[in-house]
Amino acid sequence: MLRIHLLRHAKTEISSPTGEDFDRELMVKGIIQANMIASFFNFKKVEPQLLLCSAAKRTVQTMDIVRHSLPTMTVKPDPNLYLADRESLLSEIWKQKKGNELLLIGHNEGISNLATYLSGDRVHLKTCGYVCLSFPFDHWNEVSHGTGTIELMYRPSVHFP
Repeated sequence: MLRIHLLRHAKTEISSPTGEDFDRELMVKGIIQANMIASFFNFKKVEPQLLLCSAAKRTVQTMDIVRHSLPTMTVKPDPNLYLADRESLLSEIWKQKKGNELLLIGHNEGISNLATYLSGDRVHLKTCGYVCLSFPFDHWNEVSHGTGTIELMYRPSVHFP
């Protein structure tokens, strides 16, 4: 059985100092969200062997916080995953040869479209939204439309006084 954990990056600033979307950083709320999802992963014993992450500043910051609750693994953020659409994300998943659990940290609309496509259910992930899908397969290239079952959904709730 395979399991995919999809996580949208945490809440970000509206703009970056450079003016580039790629360089947008997490807000305080986003940092809190990412720490909460890390605690959630620890509590639920989420232990992916594979981690794919967009190279955008906000996804890397989210990943750096979340990784404290995950097994030690080497990760090289991938610039090709920046604002990737469903087809591009699926293509990256199909390339994987090892492990039976994968964590993908990315952006909307691609990551929500991927969750919807794989599960057959309408999924819209807000910032730091998470969904876990399981598949009755042994190989990543078998994952396709409607073959995933949603096991778990979660989004940290952060409120400021």
